[in-house]
Amino acid sequence: PYTKPSRTIPMMLSAGGAKDVVSMANFVKFEFQKATDELRTNLVKDGHFVIQCNHTLGHRMPQALFKPSIEFLFKHVFSKKASPYAKGLDSSFPSYCKIQK
Repeated sequence: PYTKPSRTIPMMLSAGGAKDVVSMANFVKFEFQKATDELRTNLVKDGHFVIQCNHTLGHRMPQALFKPSIEFLFKHVFSKKASPYAKGLDSSFPSYCKIQK
C-alpha cells in the first residue's frame, strides 16, 4: 500500500501497458501498469512532481528512456527547489512521457 513520503520527491515513472505483467510460480501476478498508475495518482495528490512514461513494450525499459532517466536523476538534487522540468520536458524525452497534474 501507498505511504505518503515525509517530503516531496520528484518522480519519473515508467510502465509498459497492459502487457507489463510479471507472473511468478503461476500464482503471483503483478500488474506494473496498474501499480504505476496508482502510485502516480497518490504522488500527484500529495503534491509531488511526476513524469509518467507509458510505453507499450511490456515489462522492459525501452532504450529511448535510458538517456532521459539518467538526466532526470542528475538534475534533481536533494533540495526543495522546483524540478527543472516543471515548465516542460526537453526533446530527450519520448513523446509518451508526460508531466502529470
